[in-house]
Amino acid sequence: MLSRCHILAGLAIVENGYDQTARLVAVSPEEFESREKELLVLARQWMPRLPFPTADLLLIDEIGKDISGTGMDTNVVGRKYLDHAAREDEYPKIRYIVIRDLTEATHGNAPGSAWLSSA
Repeated sequence: MLSRCHILAGLAIVENGYDQTARLVAVSPEEFESREKELLVLARQWMPRLPFPTADLLLIDEIGKDISGTGMDTNVVGRKYLDHAAREDEYPKIRYIVIRDLTEATHGNAPGSAWLSSA
């Protein structure tokens, strides 16, 4: 694409753990790949995470589409690739997740029943 299109520059936007813009970086086309890798490391450092690697039970007050497409941040709860358990290389490892409520913005519509079962 870069060889066929006349792209002057790109604007990289890196968000922090609160969905706020934390850094804006102008990037020349020849730096797209290398800068993206650098900024991805930074974004991962700023991503929210639980303060423990394993737990038997995680209580979540609310989930909803206004929080994440799946209702909760799958990166944070360790279920990015599988619904019912963390992958071997994925942390945190939570045995059971209990969801207490839905956000107002969901209007009572849960994203599905997959989250309601245990690991």
